[in-house]
Amino acid sequence: MGIQSGMIKFTGTVGELNGYYANGKYIVRKAGGGFNGEAIRTHPKMVRVRENASEFGRCSTTNKMFRLALHELLAGLPNTSLYRRLLRCFTQIKDLDTVHPRGSRRIFQGLTTPAGKELLQKFDFTPNEDPKVHLGGDWTVAWDPALLSLTSLKAARVPFPPSATHVQLTYGILLFDYETLTGRFAMEPPVLLEQGFSETQLALPFSVPEGPGIKHLFVKLQYVQQQANDLLPLQEKQALGLVALSE
Repeated sequence: MGIQSGMIKFTGTVGELNGYYANGKYIVRKAGGGFNGEAIRTHPKMVRVRENASEFGRCSTTNKMFRLALHELLAGLPNTSLYRRLLRCFTQIKDLDTVHPRGSRRIFQGLTTPAGKELLQKFDFTPNEDPKVHLGGDWTVAWDPALLSLTSLKAARVPFPPSATHVQLTYGILLFDYETLTGRFAMEPPVLLEQGFSETQLALPFSVPEGPGIKHLFVKLQYVQQQANDLLPLQEKQALGLVALSE
């Protein structure tokens, strides 16, 4: 490796030379070397690379299948960082698997630990737009019978955008099997609260799909505007929020 001199400098490959720019200097080195695809798949020194790639692939697939199961609720959410943040969360949970060897660690095994469950329960789907913060009150979930209870609600504390006439709550249960990567989502009829609503508490029953998996109760908050007989969803950033209340 050397520093390029002279009036003509280049980046890219010219013949047997690779040129690139780094730290304010033009560098040149001989092309080739390193590990090609076959070596990465077979060379003993690439074991750790193969292990990391295998685990990353499983986490990425879990991320994809989880979000596909939630496509009804995720639609319209102004959150371009969700994929990256959720992938990091699943990777951290996978790292807690002490049963499988490195390269074969699984998210579902990490979720058997208290730390793994806590990571998932505390994951923030819409940073700074938590429906519990918008609506206020106290939120509690019972699983048998299945009921979401909202108490101590005060309409005056809800930050309605200027053009909003109502706030709509869409909620449902996602039953997701992290071992088979299959999910079933059961959505309930939305709840509509007019600006200045008088309700101080809500009792929202929900149905739970049968089968193996971890139960996640999702609540999506969206401000809407009534025009004649239609309710039009608002597109402002603060008009949407999603929260998960995991089992």
